[in-house]
Amino acid sequence: VAFTISNRGADPAAIACINLVVRGPAGSGAYLVSRQPLSLEPGRDLTVAASWPLDKAGLWSGSVEVEQSGTSTRVGVKEAFAFRVVPARPRHLFRWTLSK
Repeated sequence: VAFTISNRGADPAAIACINLVVRGPAGSGAYLVSRQPLSLEPGRDLTVAASWPLDKAGLWSGSVEVEQSGTSTRVGVKEAFAFRVVPARPRHLFRWTLSK
């Protein structure tokens, strides 16, 4: 998953960490945290990418949180992403023999 965080304000944004909260099927999920503090200048964007193992079939969704001054705030809409994982279909192999 890749997403972009933008600073549309007039002042620099001091970000303590960026959290990606992932919810998966049957209570599975992940909490991915970037503890690298940064300052995002006005009008600037930051693209963040994260990955985790998709080990269960079903619906996966998640949200992005930014921590500033000890307070964690969800960014954007309730769910930043959602997708469904479907198990691979088994492939049937056929062997044909031609006889005369």
